[in-house]
Amino acid sequence: MAASAQPYKGPLDPREHFTVTLQKHCTKERPSILTVDPTFGDGLTHRWPQEDQDMTLLKPEHEKHVLWRRTAGDWLAKDLGVWDEHSAPHWILETLPMNYALFEQVTHPKAEKPGAVNPKPAGKLRLDRFIFGHNGRKIRSALSLGKHLSWLLHGSHELCTCDGCKIVSKAGAAAAVAMGLSPITAPTRASPGTGKGS
Repeated sequence: MAASAQPYKGPLDPREHFTVTLQKHCTKERPSILTVDPTFGDGLTHRWPQEDQDMTLLKPEHEKHVLWRRTAGDWLAKDLGVWDEHSAPHWILETLPMNYALFEQVTHPKAEKPGAVNPKPAGKLRLDRFIFGHNGRKIRSALSLGKHLSWLLHGSHELCTCDGCKIVSKAGAAAAVAMGLSPITAPTRASPGTGKGS
């Protein structure tokens, strides 16, 4: 554990579930590494989509997979207090959380309705990447992946602010209101480096 790691006051010490490998000369090409315990997480493979011509599982060596792990690693290193502007400014997650996977999805342009008065030119194919394995909802950005992993490491004691959990939380709150119950809310932790809730 890096000496700069700060103590956390909460129901779970996140240091129980991750280790740090500091690079002697930390650069973007040689980032320091955050390794999360491979048995820790909430991912399930049955939540993955079926692979087909429009949905592809990206391997860890794929450039987009590396980019997602770098972005999430930088965010998480700041959140966990191991990031340092001088000695450890660049980070990467060694792997995705247990049973999480990054997929690339092709979205085809919508077909023009037959007989349209002013037909639009054909649109372009769109490529999007999403994390699956989460709670049944896809994680849409590497920052959200960092937020969700932070929430897990800190003991899942507040509402998670990742985009997948926000959807589930809203649905759960709406269901609670419909049943005449008060939805449970909790304050969110400040985002690393911003001093604001996220």
